[in-house]
This record gives sequence, C-alpha cells and structure tokens, in this order.
Amino acid sequence: MEQDNSTTDEQNGNYDLATAMSAISPKAGSLSVILRTYKSAVSRWCKFNGYPFFAWQSRFYEQIIRTDEALNRIRQYTINNPVNWNEDQNNTDEEIHYFLP
Repeated sequence: MEQDNSTTDEQNGNYDLATAMSAISPKAGSLSVILRTYKSAVSRWCKFNGYPFFAWQSRFYEQIIRTDEALNRIRQYTINNPVNWNEDQNNTDEEIHYFLP
C-alpha cells in the first residue's frame, strides 16, 4: 500500500480565507439569507421612494414563532405596544420620528 505524503494547504501555512468564510456563511435559501435580502430590498425601496429616514429598529431580536401560544402572545404585544409607548424607557422627548416623506 502506498503512503500518502501530501499535506493540506493549511498544514503548509497557506490558509484560504474565502473557503473558510464560505463554510461559516449563511447558505442560500436559509432563513437568515431570506431576511437579509428582504431587509435590503425594503431599505432600497424606501430610499428610492422618498423615505430617507427609514431605518430598521435597533434593540430587537428576531425569533421563529413555533406555537399558536407564542403567536397569540406576540399578537397581544403588537396590539398593546402603542398604548404603552409613552411609558417606554426608549421613548425620549428628543427623538424625532419620520413616518412620511
């Protein structure tokens, strides 16, 4: 049996960053890629159509809704959230909100 004396590029000190990044990057069609593409398209549309102050909300996280109970809890939050805005810690008098062009 013949012994394999070849070595990998990494063992030789050559590290292919593009290959390494490809291995950890989101895959086409994954939820993160779909969301990133959607957000990018909406941002471009807003900028092109006269909404220069449009920005995605900071200080939030995305989650997958897995149960009817979770969906109903989120629906209630969405309904009640505007009522609670005056008491929200992120609501400051200095903030200016632009909703229309």
